[in-house]
Amino acid sequence: MTPATLDALKASIVKWDNNTHAMTPADAKVSGDTCPLCALFYDEMDPAADDEDNARCHGCPIKARTGHSNCHSTPWMDAWNAKHQWISNPNYAPAFIAAAVRMRDHLISLLPADSEERAA
Repeated sequence: MTPATLDALKASIVKWDNNTHAMTPADAKVSGDTCPLCALFYDEMDPAADDEDNARCHGCPIKARTGHSNCHSTPWMDAWNAKHQWISNPNYAPAFIAAAVRMRDHLISLLPADSEERAA
């Protein structure tokens, strides 16, 4: 993992840890616009991909783990859906928080084995 990728991964972990403490839907940051990994990789296209959608995110450690772009096959979609439900129904706050915890933990699992943050 390159130093830039590791820095973006660590920053993404911080973002999702902050999401675990969101008090309102406005505090819940789920879009790619607020994702350090997306800032690095979203527009990176895989020339060997079989379709344009799955070509995105080339080099992202999330895609390397899941095989899918756009954070598909991660807790991100659950967090996205829960946030948008939470906007009109406060009962969805716990669902968002739970998805944020899962997404943070998923990102932690992507850290190199010798990373201090992984052991924390």
